[in-house]
Amino acid sequence: MVVSLNSLIISVKELKIILIIIAILVVIIIFLRVIEKKLIAVLKARRGSKNIRYKKEFKKLSKLNSSSKPREKILDSINSLARDFFKEAFNLPYSCEYSELIEDFRQKGKKECISFCKLISELNYSGKEIEKNDITALINLLEKIISKNYIPTEEEKIELEKRAQEEKKKKEALLRKTKGKERKNAEKAKKKEEKIKREIEKKKKGEAEKNKIKKAKKEIKERRKELKIVRKVFKSKIKSEKPKIKQPKTKRIESIEGIGSASRLKEKIEEMRKKV
Repeated sequence: MVVSLNSLIISVKELKIILIIIAILVVIIIFLRVIEKKLIAVLKARRGSKNIRYKKEFKKLSKLNSSSKPREKILDSINSLARDFFKEAFNLPYSCEYSELIEDFRQKGKKECISFCKLISELNYSGKEIEKNDITALINLLEKIISKNYIPTEEEKIELEKRAQEEKKKKEALLRKTKGKERKNAEKAKKKEEKIKREIEKKKKGEAEKNKIKKAKKEIKERRKELKIVRKVFKSKIKSEKPKIKQPKTKRIESIEGIGSASRLKEKIEEMRKKV
C-alpha cells in the first residue's frame, strides 16, 4: 500500500512538471506570434512608406484648404507635392512643363493625371481668381492619383530588378533552347533532303543505265537485221554471179571441159567470192 502511494505521488509530480512545460511552450508560441505580427506590420509600413508620406502630406493640404491661408500658396503646395510625386512614381523631371507632362501621361493612358495637369496649368497661367472649388477639385484629383499609383521602395525595386533579370535569363534560355531545336530540325531536314537527292540521283542513274541497255539492245537488233539483209544480198549476188557449168554427160567431174578437177572448181568459186 505504501509503495502504491509513493508511485502515485511521483506520477502526480511528473504530471505537474509536464503541465508546466506545456504552459511555458504555449506562452512562448503566443509571444512569437505577437512579434511576428509586429514585424509584418513594420515591414508593410516600410514597404508603403513613400505612399504613406504622400498621403500624410495630402491630409495637410486638405486642412490648408479649409483654413484662411491664401489660395495661391495652397496651389503652390499642391504643385510642389504633385511634382515630387510625379518624379518618384513616373520618373519624370521636376522641371517639366505641364504641357510636356500631359503628352507623357497621354501615352501612358493616365486620365486623372491629364485632368490634374490641365486644371493646375489653367489656374497657374489664366490669371483668373482661384476659387475654393478649384483647390478642392485639384486635391480630389491628386488623391486619386496617389491612391492609384504605388511607389515601390528601394528594396522592392531591387526585388523587381532581380525578377526582371530572372525573367530575362529564362527568356534567353528558352530562346537558346528554341534556336537549338530549330538548328537540329534544320540539320535533320537538310540531311533528309540530301538523302532524297541521293535517292533521286540513284534512280536517275539506274534509269540511265536501263535506257543505255535498252538502246544497246535496240542497236543490236538493228545490226542483226542489217546483217540478215547483207547476207541475203550477198547470197543473191553469189547466185547471180556464179558461172554456169555444163555438167558432163558422164558422172565423173574430172572430165569437165576447161576445169581439171573438183578441187580446181572449188578454188575458182572461192576466187569469185573474194572478188565480190
